[in-house]
Amino acid sequence: MLSLPVIVLILAALLAGFNYVTDPFGAFGDRFMQWFSYDRDQQPACGEKISYLEQHHDEYDSYFLGCSSTSSLPTESFNEMLNAKFYNLIMYGADMKDCEKIANYLIDNYTVKKSGAECVSGQWPDLR
Repeated sequence: MLSLPVIVLILAALLAGFNYVTDPFGAFGDRFMQWFSYDRDQQPACGEKISYLEQHHDEYDSYFLGCSSTSSLPTESFNEMLNAKFYNLIMYGADMKDCEKIANYLIDNYTVKKSGAECVSGQWPDLR
């Protein structure tokens, strides 16, 4: 029969392995389950959005950057009006420094047709 410390160690190892594989908090990059649709609906962090974009960048050519108020922008309407394929890179609590870093990342790594970032004042500077 196994001693209590050995049982506790086995259970802890199983729990750690389960958490690593399922990655319920997005801490390890969601490598195994590929639940990006789940990740995006759970108040996404910027890293999760970029991780999703790395695998789906060919589906988009335009981007919205900004804080939580950016989430209300209807990408479908902008797609039709501007003949573009927008991806909304909402970042909860983001400031313009965050937007600048992400804009630079997008410009350096992808083809950016159109972009916009929402400021606190409600103005939309062009980031290209």
